[in-house]
Amino acid sequence: MKGVVVIKLLPTEYGNISKYIITLVKTYVIFGCVLGLSFGTIRAVQYNNISHIIEDLIYKGFLPAIIFIIFVGLLDLIQKAKCYLKYQAVAFDVRQVREFLINDSHQAVYDKIKELLINLPKIDIIFTDINNGIIKGLVKRSWKSLGEKLTVDIKSISNHETKVTLSSEPKFKIALIDYCKNFENVEMILNLVEQEMKRKSGFF
Repeated sequence: MKGVVVIKLLPTEYGNISKYIITLVKTYVIFGCVLGLSFGTIRAVQYNNISHIIEDLIYKGFLPAIIFIIFVGLLDLIQKAKCYLKYQAVAFDVRQVREFLINDSHQAVYDKIKELLINLPKIDIIFTDINNGIIKGLVKRSWKSLGEKLTVDIKSISNHETKVTLSSEPKFKIALIDYCKNFENVEMILNLVEQEMKRKSGFF
């Protein structure tokens, strides 16, 4: 039976805990600064006193941001725990990549993966290039994110072996936390490919 073989998981696939902690700190600083400076600037204009900017940066910016980052961090950790229970893996990086081999021709693999993606209601295909083996799509927004960019790069290794690189990342680069959404995207598509392999003799 022809099938899928995972040959390489990129080093940045799951990320690491230290980078994740830095991401939480960045989120805290950005949220605190935006909130504090917004309140401070408004009060500074109202009272014509620039000292309100510094005061509000601390009391209406960084202090409320502590509550925000605790809430976001706990919610993200809950989603990571769910991912671990389902996939036996935890993702710390918002950009997720999978590489795998399919024992079939480039044309057959390209057509089948394109068909699988088109049939997914939450994914809109925005670009296809069979000559270069590229399929790009946008995953619709959810409570976890404002949407994700999906890219499939399909390269021929031989007449009966094709390499597929699948990646998912936030639609907007400012997204620092995704509640495991990109991890779920790539795992879902990989699982669909594997299910198709099992459903049909010889996969395609």
